[in-house]
Amino acid sequence: MYAAEGSFFTKASPEVRQSLVNYADASIRKELENSYTFVTQPGMGVMRFRLAVTDAEGGNVVTDTISSVVPIGLAVSILKTAITGAGTGVGSCSIEFEAVDAVTGERLAAVVDKRIGDKFTGKFDKFSEWHAVKASFDYWSALLKTRLLELQAGAGTPKS
Repeated sequence: MYAAEGSFFTKASPEVRQSLVNYADASIRKELENSYTFVTQPGMGVMRFRLAVTDAEGGNVVTDTISSVVPIGLAVSILKTAITGAGTGVGSCSIEFEAVDAVTGERLAAVVDKRIGDKFTGKFDKFSEWHAVKASFDYWSALLKTRLLELQAGAGTPKS
């Protein structure tokens, strides 16, 4: 985990930061465990993943909920989303990810991305300050699995 100076993530407690990093690790493992074997030593055909959570901002539970239910709050949030790309009270997360050949250290893939939470998700989880961050980890984990399977199947160079 790396938090830039002045980022919201530096204000979160060490326990919260560690729990989010643990969640990211568990999300990746859950997505990949049925298709790939996790190892602890470098070897031929082994990739090493490096993931850095560079910023994370929890949502404001009260603001997020009110702006999702109260008509005027919902209207303001829709307008804010149109102008800024982020709804009222939602969280966000930024990561840097790299996959390298575990033996040679050659870079195989690299990604820098930021996701902003959605106002409405498939599950009602507005009472968790970190739901947008966890949803981002789940999204990236599923995308990682898709891209790795595309490469394995010879589908060519993965898209971003």
